[in-house]
Amino acid sequence: MLHAILLPGDVLGSPAFGFVDVRDVAKAQIAGIETPGNHRVLIGSSEWFDLRDAVDHLVVARSEMKDRLASPVSMKRTLPAVDNARVVDILGVSVTPWRKTVEDGVDSLLKVEKEWEEAGIDSSALQNHPTRLALLAAGEELSKAKSQAQA
Repeated sequence: MLHAILLPGDVLGSPAFGFVDVRDVAKAQIAGIETPGNHRVLIGSSEWFDLRDAVDHLVVARSEMKDRLASPVSMKRTLPAVDNARVVDILGVSVTPWRKTVEDGVDSLLKVEKEWEEAGIDSSALQNHPTRLALLAAGEELSKAKSQAQA
């Protein structure tokens, strides 16, 4: 999902289910194994954001990337954030703020792109990845629907 904002174009704003840092999921999984008892917890971003918010943040935090970022459609949702109190209380795992997750994720993707480039791998094929194409199509449909609704 995050890679979709690194390629210019309109993409759908975000999934309806929110985001979570995979590193937090891994920490929670390990803590769950090590913590006695049978605990079920929900872990996720404690603040709602969509890909438009992520791009807006990156324009400030990584201004040199401004020209290569997508233009996601804002979902303009105010969904309740996940309450991670049980994750902290039971498992002792804190949740990474979404801005750090976005920055670290983008840094990781840029590192991989650089490694591929140095190895002679053409990463332009990612522009036609099925997930990206689906996001582009959904973004176009949403833009059309908004235009028709405003007309």
